[in-house]
Amino acid sequence: MAEQRLTPAEAEEAAFRRVLVAHERFLRALAEHRQASEQLLRESAARAVEDADLVRNFRALLPFATRRSRIPPQRRPRD
Repeated sequence: MAEQRLTPAEAEEAAFRRVLVAHERFLRALAEHRQASEQLLRESAARAVEDADLVRNFRALLPFATRRSRIPPQRRPRD
């Protein structure tokens, strides 16, 4: 098939269409990126809440973990 020659106006219109297609692809990618970012933010916020709960629980248990229990000395057997 022979190459089809475009007039300058047709070439300009074809270039404009390519720009529009590229722009639409860019906007779709941007929207997908935004959705992914929002999802990551929600997951991160959920993990932060879980982490805060863990820290709260750890702090509540910390006094018990640092208290030393005194083990009474063993008695020597009597003869």
